[in-house]
Amino acid sequence: MPLEATMIIMDNSEWNRNGDFSPTRWESQQDAAQVICQAKTQQNPESTVGVMSMAGKRCEMRLTQTNECGELFNCIMNIPINGDADMLTAIKIAQLSLKHRQNKSQRQRIVVFVGHPIRGTEDDFEDVGMRLKKNNVAIDVINFANPDNIGRLQAIVNTANSGNEAESNCHFLDVPEGCSNITDVMITSPVLQSDDMGGAAVGGDVGGGGAGGAGIPGLDPNMDPELAEAIRLSLEEANAAQANNNPPEPAPV
Repeated sequence: MPLEATMIIMDNSEWNRNGDFSPTRWESQQDAAQVICQAKTQQNPESTVGVMSMAGKRCEMRLTQTNECGELFNCIMNIPINGDADMLTAIKIAQLSLKHRQNKSQRQRIVVFVGHPIRGTEDDFEDVGMRLKKNNVAIDVINFANPDNIGRLQAIVNTANSGNEAESNCHFLDVPEGCSNITDVMITSPVLQSDDMGGAAVGGDVGGGGAGGAGIPGLDPNMDPELAEAIRLSLEEANAAQANNNPPEPAPV
């Protein structure tokens, strides 16, 4: 499993008060961020995670690199919603923070949640992507309920990517309106998948029987059975909803 230092950037802008995700954008984002923390720290015991917020008077470092999930969860739950967001500045600060990580053998990764209409041109996002690529920083972007953001966010991901299409180390995930929560979409995405997993689908075996959380890379159900069970139930609900929207065709007579 990869040894990584990850910085999670939370979007705590006023847009996240909206209730179009269950129960709100903000609480759905908090749940998804906790799942990422759990996955990253269990994929490798020496991997670490930090937390930043991007909205308010300034982008703020909330927690420096640690592998203590309790500290990470507590930090995420106590970030207040506050004002407008500055995504590009937050990414630049996160990159500088990772540059000063204690363990230089850790790969560098930024995971950023985007739940507001972003500012800036595609060139601005490509410039930041080039900066990340130059400093060997991978980025995962999770956009939710803002389809107008997609082109610019894909630009930063594509520019920062240091691999080919089959071996991309950067990922873009769009969570469209109508999904019940962010985790339902994220759990089967490359965001939770180690770069060393050879393309196996994350969470592909969940809900097929057995202990909750089995088959989710990076999540040990024995470490946090409540979280594993919640993820299993969430994925089952998502699969059931998809089956209802796409019923099987009748067999030919």
